[in-house]
Amino acid sequence: MTQSVLEPLSTYRSYPSEEMIARARAFYEDIRRRRTVRDFSDQPLPREVIEYALLAAGTAPSGANLQPWHFRL
Repeated sequence: MTQSVLEPLSTYRSYPSEEMIARARAFYEDIRRRRTVRDFSDQPLPREVIEYALLAAGTAPSGANLQPWHFRL
């Protein structure tokens, strides 16, 4: 397993107010359309997509930064 590399805050990119508002609105619209999925497609999915989804999930904060989840194959 690879270790996380922390990036300094200096890599943060600031946006003009108008662009921040447009990006925030677009994000809200995407999130507002989300729904719980209880049926799954049998369509094939590249393993790399799953691996990136798990990597992204692993960056989410948790209580006391404990990441109390487990994955089973």
